[in-house]
Amino acid sequence: MSRLIFGISIIFAIFIIAVKSQNCGPTPQVLPETCCSIPQFFDDTDLIKCKTARTSRAKRFATSRMELGTCYLDCVFETTNITFSGGRVLNTHVLLKILLKETPNEPQATQVITNAVSQCINDLNTGVLKIRNPTVSNCSTIPSAIMICIHKNFFMNCPTNRFFNSLPCMQLKDYLKRCPIGI
Repeated sequence: MSRLIFGISIIFAIFIIAVKSQNCGPTPQVLPETCCSIPQFFDDTDLIKCKTARTSRAKRFATSRMELGTCYLDCVFETTNITFSGGRVLNTHVLLKILLKETPNEPQATQVITNAVSQCINDLNTGVLKIRNPTVSNCSTIPSAIMICIHKNFFMNCPTNRFFNSLPCMQLKDYLKRCPIGI
């Protein structure tokens, strides 16, 4: 089965919003996944379950594509037991176990993922990671905020064997260092 298109990269690209700053102009026109081979962290079976089980429900409640993606990620987190209590309680150990299974023979990627999860959970707990609305369309926004944060951290610390060292990719990395993203 061809790789299932999972909206994280798209969500990540959509949320690259520069805070008004003298050095933050237009976002470089390159998608993060063309620069850094970010693992597909979830199994196709879990993704398909959520697509078939929640699509009609999510479409009824979602008013935008972003909300549909939020509900989709909320479902994936619940299906894989990463979250419970309506998506408001995270099981960090399960999250890390699922994310690390994609890079078993890559020590550098494993370390980047471990650090990203730790940083993003800490940012969530301390309020650094701002969640605009705790729930959208009856779905928790915490899973999408966490995954956007993890993807950004993975991209910024992309292992050398997964990074495409081109001028546009270096410009995107530099831009993200200078300009915070909004989640």
